[in-house]
Amino acid sequence: MHDRLLMYDSLRCSFMSIKKPPKQSKCPVCSLTPSIRSMDDSRELSMSARGPSCSLDGGKPVSLYERPLIAEDLAVSCVEYNRVKTEGIPHVLLDVRVKEQFDLCSLDGAVNIPLEKLEEQLERVEELSNGTKPVFCICRRGFLSVLATQMLNDAAAIRPRIHSVKNIEGGLTAWQIDVDHMFPKY
Repeated sequence: MHDRLLMYDSLRCSFMSIKKPPKQSKCPVCSLTPSIRSMDDSRELSMSARGPSCSLDGGKPVSLYERPLIAEDLAVSCVEYNRVKTEGIPHVLLDVRVKEQFDLCSLDGAVNIPLEKLEEQLERVEELSNGTKPVFCICRRGFLSVLATQMLNDAAAIRPRIHSVKNIEGGLTAWQIDVDHMFPKY
């Protein structure tokens, strides 16, 4: 299998399998101007791309292994979101992963506001939504986007220019499985 990279984290005793995507112009490894040229470069990017430790709920740690609950009417599947996207329905796709993860891969048209900066960026979300465009939140596996969806729905009560907010269930992992098998998996 030449299209995969297997990484082992001995400190956490875990494996991560990364499927090599087709060459992409913005790819930090395979583009014409790669930013990752050595294992040290890869390790440095990996450390910065891990994302927040998930202590974002008022200082109370949120486990990445326990999916936060969200009301059914605030969630859509990747297939449902793909229909919105392909039909050209105006909307905002808000990717709440850290910048380093967003730079690795993202869906076309996504706007990146990391979850830990979302509260201070509510005005930007208002401008993007402008009271008319629904906001769809996405992250890697659909955990942090649930928190973002809840935060934005709470804010919408006092900020009417934030239109309806929905969470894309399963995040980019589900997108790769259910919609686009060629989307990079990391």
